[in-house]
Parts: sequence; structure tokens; C-alpha cells
Amino acid sequence: NLRVFPLGCNKDVPFVEGKPMRARGTDVFFIGRKEYREDFFAHALALNDWPGLKAHVEMAPTFRAGLPPADYAAVLADTKIALSPRGVSHETFRTYEALRSGCAVIAQRQLPCWFTDGWPVIEVDEWRGIVGLVDDLVYDTARLEELSERGLAWWRNRCSPETVGRYIVSELVARLTRG
Repeated sequence: NLRVFPLGCNKDVPFVEGKPMRARGTDVFFIGRKEYREDFFAHALALNDWPGLKAHVEMAPTFRAGLPPADYAAVLADTKIALSPRGVSHETFRTYEALRSGCAVIAQRQLPCWFTDGWPVIEVDEWRGIVGLVDDLVYDTARLEELSERGLAWWRNRCSPETVGRYIVSELVARLTRG
């Protein structure tokens, strides 16, 4: 009798239309607290010093102490690759906010379910190879464009509030008509 649906975006993070991928000024972005992400930061902070890469990977001192929500949304809209490590829970708002903004997303492997099956997120089991992965991806403009377009479509068709609302209604109707 249980159904799962995507976590979605944080209600305080406004939608900001993403720039075209070729016009985005930040190559890779993440800001968040370090708790539960020690392995991520051990590898990802090196991106800030990678030659030629416009990276913004930063530890925030506490939850919601990074950027104000509107500024965070604006940075995502100007980011090519959004990193999305797990925090306290398995899912994170960041993945959905990045998809909605048209970013290419690199995230930790998620539990399989109807809304992650085949999604256009590059999933990793560990963060050890993140520098090489980002370095390869950031110069592959065709792949970035493809991931951006597929991510936006995925957001609209699988994870947007309207789509999730229709899913919930269809599940309720199916439950009620079965008796």
C-alpha cells in the first residue's frame, strides 16, 4: 500500500530559468555542509584548483548557511555540472533543483524506483574519480547539451509537481476503484 514519489525541490528555492549550456559561466558547483559528506569533500574540493576549470565546491558551516535560496537558484541556472552527494537522507533536493535548472547532474547512486529508472543523472558509487569525470564531461559540449535537454524533459515528465500530482491522483483512483 506504499508508493514512492520524488523528493522534489526545496520550497524556498525559486525556479530560475537555466541559461543555454554554452552560455553558462560555472563549470561545476556544489555548496553544502560537510556532515555525512566527508568522502565527497575529500575528493571534490580538488576541483577548485583544477587548471582551467571554473569550479565552486564549498563547505557550508551549517544547514542552509551556504547561499540564500535565490542566489543558489541563480548559480544553478548558470552551472554546467551540478554535484549532488547525499546528505542526511538518501535523496537530496539538490538533484531535482539541478535537473529543473538544466544542469548535467552527477549524484550518488539512488535506490531504484519508477522516477529514477533510466533518468539522465550520472550516478557514482564513490567520489574518488570525480575530478577525472568532471574533466572529461566539461569539455564534451554535445554530451552536456544532451544531459541538459534530457534532464529538463525528465523534470517535466517525471518529477515536476504537476506530474507527481497526477501520479498521486492516479494511484488514489486505482486504489479506490479496486475497493
